[in-house]
Amino acid sequence: MEVRPPEETREDIDRQQDLLFRPGHFEGLHALLRLFTDDVGADGDELRRAAVNALGGTFSAYYQADRDALVFLDAPLARLNDIEALVAHELVHAWHDQRADLGVFLDRNKTSLDRVTAGRCLMEGLAEAASSSVFLARQGRTLRDLDPGILDYTLGRLLGGEGSAVAYQEGMRFLHARFAEGGWEAVRAALDAVPPSSEQLLHPAKLGRDEPTDVALPDWPDDLGTAELRYEDTAGEAMIQSFLSLVGRPRREAGLATMGWDGDRWRVWRTPDGAEALVWRTVWDREMDALDFAAAFLGRPAPRRRAGRVVDFAWAPDPTVARRLLDALAALAEPAPGSPDDATSTAAVEAAWESEAARESAVEDGRWRIPRYGVSLPVPPGWSVREIRGSHFLVREAVGGFASNVNVTGSVNLEARGTEELVERALADLRRVGSEVVSGPSHGEVGGAPALRIDVEGTMGGTRLLRFAMLTFPRPNLSVTVTVTVPAEEWTESAAVVEEILAGVALETDP
Repeated sequence: MEVRPPEETREDIDRQQDLLFRPGHFEGLHALLRLFTDDVGADGDELRRAAVNALGGTFSAYYQADRDALVFLDAPLARLNDIEALVAHELVHAWHDQRADLGVFLDRNKTSLDRVTAGRCLMEGLAEAASSSVFLARQGRTLRDLDPGILDYTLGRLLGGEGSAVAYQEGMRFLHARFAEGGWEAVRAALDAVPPSSEQLLHPAKLGRDEPTDVALPDWPDDLGTAELRYEDTAGEAMIQSFLSLVGRPRREAGLATMGWDGDRWRVWRTPDGAEALVWRTVWDREMDALDFAAAFLGRPAPRRRAGRVVDFAWAPDPTVARRLLDALAALAEPAPGSPDDATSTAAVEAAWESEAARESAVEDGRWRIPRYGVSLPVPPGWSVREIRGSHFLVREAVGGFASNVNVTGSVNLEARGTEELVERALADLRRVGSEVVSGPSHGEVGGAPALRIDVEGTMGGTRLLRFAMLTFPRPNLSVTVTVTVPAEEWTESAAVVEEILAGVALETDP
């Protein structure tokens, strides 16, 4: 067991990439990401370094399977986490390694990026489910008493983006469903039967039904000279959804644009002059799904074509080469007609997604409503609700590079802790990161429910001193906290609007 500063974890995290991915992964991914963003770095090596550096800022702890080590990071954000939950989560990874050898488990799922995603979802979902069960057991409860839809992964999305949060959130949902079906025996069985695609893991209506289509790709055209095939892979629904955030698509739109995925494959070549070229074919359950996906790329310059339920892409530094590769894709035989059953399951998935999205966030009649928590609050003039890395915030236009904001988070509170205990735990967390209480706790209420208000100041690991005004109150099975964050030097001029927001918090229907 080790405690390390983030800068000493880079070597471990770099080796984790080799445990997860096949050789050539970052070179191949670098080529694919050119379709989504211009900010992808010079090459695969630079992309890998950027990924390792980014991951080093998101972890609070990790299990390093190649040397049997539990590593806890000595960093401000890491110290905000509940240490018991961290230890439980990482010990589950250690148990998984002892039971099945994580290296072997990960190797078995390296056949495609999509399989890597599905395997990671099971690995992280297991740790989430088992660590949650520890705390539930103390109250005589089990995972069946927990609605995974109320779990909040806002921090994970902010730090690591959608691709990072999906393994924890969707893995937990999937294994929670397995537990509800057959207890821990069903959970253990799921580890030995990873779904064949992230699509089946994401959508219960498709599990065991909607099998991925095998996607054929063209060889390098003879009239373009010679080229070396460098990489070939399948991205899968979950990763394509996270990639769409790079072209600015909100999480709801990205989810709808990738539903109906039926298969994909991309191939990367390198020419003798060192130039890369790529083709990517995606296949969809219905023509309308293909249209939705193609529309998500409006404004991007990469050559593409849509025919029936197929959307093809090509990329090369030379536009003539890209067009020739797109022609080679077009010359391939079209896939067989889509399955009616797949189309039916996709329609059901879309309806479920829309229903879930309706619980997230909406602005109506000058109020920000969050049905997921049964809470609403006023939207002052000059403020607006924005999506930032898949989570919603009430944001004021930035002044001096920092946007004052409001976020609403919920934590599971099945044991019905009182507001005093909840706030004391929050204060203990804040003290660990060096934050100072400047006001409170003070008693109040929200919709007749007891509430506590505390104001603290701290840098949260950055350089700018911030003030956080936090209002905490119980909801059914939840503790909800509304946090207004403003730069400390702007507090005097912002105090009135902060009070307006917190005084206007209201309870609506139960979450």
